[in-house]
Amino acid sequence: MVNTPAASSSPAGAYPIHASGLSSTNYTISFVDGTLKVNKAPLTASADNQSRVYGLANSALTISYSGFVNGDTASAIDLPPVANTTATATSNAGTYPITLSSGNDDNYALTLVDGTLTVTKAPLTARADNQSRGYGQANPALTISYSGFVNADTAATIDVPPVASTTATATSTAGTYPITLSGGSDDNYALTLVDGTLTVTAAPPPTITGQPQNQTVNLGGTAQFNVTATGPGILIYQWLFNDNPIAGATTTSLVISNAQPSNAGTYSVVVDNGSQTTSTGAVLKVNQPPTLATIPNQTVNELTTMTVAASATDPEAGPLTYQLTQAPAGAAINASGVVSWTPTEAQGPSTNTFTVQVADNGTPPLTDSKSFTVVVNEVNSAPVLTVPAPQTVRVGATMTITNTALDADIPANLLTFSLVSAPTGMVINSTTGVITWTPPVSQQSSTNIVTVRVTDSGQPPLSDTRSFTVTAVGVGQRVTAIQPANGAMVLTLEGIPGETYHIEASPNLNPPISWSVIGTNTAGIDGLSQFIDTDVSLYPIRFYRSVKP
Repeated sequence: MVNTPAASSSPAGAYPIHASGLSSTNYTISFVDGTLKVNKAPLTASADNQSRVYGLANSALTISYSGFVNGDTASAIDLPPVANTTATATSNAGTYPITLSSGNDDNYALTLVDGTLTVTKAPLTARADNQSRGYGQANPALTISYSGFVNADTAATIDVPPVASTTATATSTAGTYPITLSGGSDDNYALTLVDGTLTVTAAPPPTITGQPQNQTVNLGGTAQFNVTATGPGILIYQWLFNDNPIAGATTTSLVISNAQPSNAGTYSVVVDNGSQTTSTGAVLKVNQPPTLATIPNQTVNELTTMTVAASATDPEAGPLTYQLTQAPAGAAINASGVVSWTPTEAQGPSTNTFTVQVADNGTPPLTDSKSFTVVVNEVNSAPVLTVPAPQTVRVGATMTITNTALDADIPANLLTFSLVSAPTGMVINSTTGVITWTPPVSQQSSTNIVTVRVTDSGQPPLSDTRSFTVTAVGVGQRVTAIQPANGAMVLTLEGIPGETYHIEASPNLNPPISWSVIGTNTAGIDGLSQFIDTDVSLYPIRFYRSVKP
């Protein structure tokens, strides 16, 4: 029989093997013990893999075993191995070895297997800070707040910080706008980005300090409307035409070039800084030129008044002013546009151009002009005769008087004088109009109507006829001159040829006048005679007369 004290639970070591109980008749049996060697069982100690977040303390490092027998556990190990790692709470995210060292046991041959400690990124929340500003102001600085830093880290330690941005600009209207975070990364932190909000508050409305003004410009002219305004923030301008926005009209001035009727209307401007103020409306009137109707050509006789009415219309129905910019002398136009002209004799025959201009009340005035032609016909004008005043002539004396006549025609016509009726013996010079007549004694005390006619050489010939009277008187002798000579007084007398007259004298003319005959006298064939008063020296003053006895 062979036996040993070693059992399956015996620790590693050497145990005797005993032989006994064998007998033989033939042999003397000697029993020699053997040895049972119990070797250490293989035992693998593996460091358990671990994981933790950056910034946290390392978790307990544990070891797992494989190879235990006989119900042994880790507690049966005489000297357990020790697990260590180089990672600390401040170690960056990454993998770190878990190293097993030492360890010994009588029954187990230990094999040490290292593990791994994985440090994961710590969660970090980046939150865009909410912001607020007034309309028209620049955006404030967009800031970011963080939560989740460990190890006394700050935003400055982030490898690539996220960027905050917003769609709002200084001109954005009042309201809320997202503040968006983008980008950002870090070796130790897993970033969670949280957007914020930018609130744009409405500004007090602008104040318009200078309103656009009404304007009137001529067709094709330039109009400019201006506005001045004050208010917080950025002021934005939008001009309106009849309440409709004008594309591109976004400054403080609005210029309208080459103004047309379609530009006439009401202009206003909206001033916006998030709140709006609208100006008063300014009215633009586009002054169009008046239109003068065509004036027909005219024909008029000289010395005859012509009137022509010019007619004009004005789109704005404003006051109109007429003038002649081309016309012959003497022509005129009144405030109503009526042209009048009486051509003079010198202006016929002729062809004359008239130009009428009408102007409105624009600044400067707009005008329209029309021309027309006036033909002046030559018309023969009757001459105008001027006869002498009533005449008195002594019988036997020759009367010479002149008739005159004027002819307005240019060139002047030839004038011919003639007697239509006259006393016997009276003649007229047909060229000069001079009448001569010596009434005979038979015509004494007669009154004669003399009718003279002057006739021009025009076509047709025209004439003028006038009358005057000539009275033939048989007067007594008369004193025509008194001349002292050698102490006497020489009287020159005139009378009817061949007639005898008394010469009378008086010392005064106090009534009753006392006339005394101082001599007689006979008129010569020419009716003239002389008388010499030799007594004149006897009187301080003496008056004379000649009478028919």
